Amino acid sequence: MATNNEDYDYICECDPAVDRDAEGYREKRQRYEETNDASHLPLVAGKEPIIYTLSHLRGRQKPKVRDTASKEGPMTAAYDACQLVLRNAIGPEAPEIKHERRGGFDVVTDDCLDAVGEAVVLELGFTAINRMSFS
Repeated sequence: MATNNEDYDYICECDPAVDRDAEGYREKRQRYEETNDASHLPLVAGKEPIIYTLSHLRGRQKPKVRDTASKEGPMTAAYDACQLVLRNAIGPEAPEIKHERRGGFDVVTDDCLDAVGEAVVLELGFTAINRMSFS
């Protein structure tokens, strides 16, 4: 698994290429989450998932996300976290990830997040928050 200094790849559970009906899916998904090894993840035959590259929340990003969570709730915090950590997307139908400078941070553009889709944005954001170190 990536350290808190390394970007990491992530395949969303909501990706249509992920076979959530596979026998033992929950255990296989857990193993994937623990190791970040995509070979543990059951995929639908003939489908290729979108692989998102994420950075870890660090520095001033952490208090920003914590502040958003306390003032506006977890959904908005997940949106903010995704906007801060999403670096790239590869695979079929992967949206182009574009960044802009806003509020002292490099963030993914709102149009780009719209193209990624709400379910994916929230999953990526909550993943980033769950992997956030406390330091």
